[in-house]
Amino acid sequence: MICLTVENRGKDNTSQKGSGRGERFIALKATLGVECGCSGFHHSALLDAWQMKNAAKVVGIICIAGSFASFFFAIYFYYRDIPTRPQPGLGRVYPINNHGFPLYLTKKEDFEQTLASILAVALFATVGILDYFFDAFDNRTREILRKRREPWNHRWGP
Repeated sequence: MICLTVENRGKDNTSQKGSGRGERFIALKATLGVECGCSGFHHSALLDAWQMKNAAKVVGIICIAGSFASFFFAIYFYYRDIPTRPQPGLGRVYPINNHGFPLYLTKKEDFEQTLASILAVALFATVGILDYFFDAFDNRTREILRKRREPWNHRWGP
């Protein structure tokens, strides 16, 4: 059931000269309000979707940053001054392969390197899943717009 819901959640910008932003926000909520069966509250379907997309953007950006940080931490072990022979006295007995040259890590370093690698892949997969379900950056919309143009219309002819 569609209903008119006008509410002001923040500072109204209608009193400022030349700013119609507050008016558009209130009108948008008034025309797209949807009544749901939960305690008689009114929700705006468009604003809920917009907030969900923004939340997906924020989570996606955080996951991308975390994925890169974890990946670079994981490959950092290959560029440190790590011995190429096992040193049981220091606990460096866990080998990793660096392009055919074994390097030996401690148990803690091996765990950190493995965890960072798994975390980088998991965060990157999370970004892919968020993009598939939410399309927060509107990639599919832009792709559809690109495909609508005729292949012979390059927009540079006479």
